[in-house]
Amino acid sequence: MVNVEMLKRYAEDQSGNIENFARASGMNPATFYRKLQSLGNKFTIGEVHRMMDQGNMSKETAISIFFG
Repeated sequence: MVNVEMLKRYAEDQSGNIENFARASGMNPATFYRKLQSLGNKFTIGEVHRMMDQGNMSKETAISIFFG
């Protein structure tokens, strides 16, 4: 299960707000919010990789957020 709260905090810390983070990760903010509402279970591997690249997310952080 994805740690949605941790992902939200990370997005805000990296981009100022969730909308900017979503766009920088190649997602429509509405789509990003919908995926958060599904407890993050709908994020694809490609989307996770883009989030990692966009925010320079470490593997440890990614594991904590997406596989913790």
